[in-house]
Amino acid sequence: MPERACQAGTEKRQIHIPPFDDPDVIAGQGTVGMEIVRQHPKHLDAVFVPIGGGGLAAGVAAFIKQVRPKSADRRADQRFLRDESFRGRRRARGA
Repeated sequence: MPERACQAGTEKRQIHIPPFDDPDVIAGQGTVGMEIVRQHPKHLDAVFVPIGGGGLAAGVAAFIKQVRPKSADRRADQRFLRDESFRGRRRARGA
């Protein structure tokens, strides 16, 4: 499908902008991270972001890691993954 979109865009002299794996799109998605940080000025223990193509998660993570590096600490991820209730939900879903 992306190939057809690019071809159609070329024929119509339009530019194809990928929905999630373009640096400018990811930077734009980072504004969601900016809003999170503005509305929650203290330390963030976790930020949950829906995953589709990954652009939103990449933008939010990049922004928060840049302005709050301690919030982006990998140890927080490890603590979350060790959480018994989270592992139970993953097993229930077959993950």
